[in-house]
Amino acid sequence: MWREYFVSPNGSDDNAGTMAMPWRSLAKVSDTVLNPGDRVYLQGGQTYSGSLLFLHAQGTAEHPIQVSSYGTGRARIE
Repeated sequence: MWREYFVSPNGSDDNAGTMAMPWRSLAKVSDTVLNPGDRVYLQGGQTYSGSLLFLHAQGTAEHPIQVSSYGTGRARIE
């Protein structure tokens, strides 16, 4: 079963990764996303430094790991 994870510069990597309690870093996403079909939402209008690597999971053609923005604007990874 896939899960949804949320990331915001105002979050904390000690949070649950929910919309109400988002994570802060891309590193937390890389260390946590585990299943094909998982969805990662980055807060729109924000720029995130680093890279987003899925260390413990790979998507499939039927269930890709999806990354998109939420809120206003697009998120950007530099």
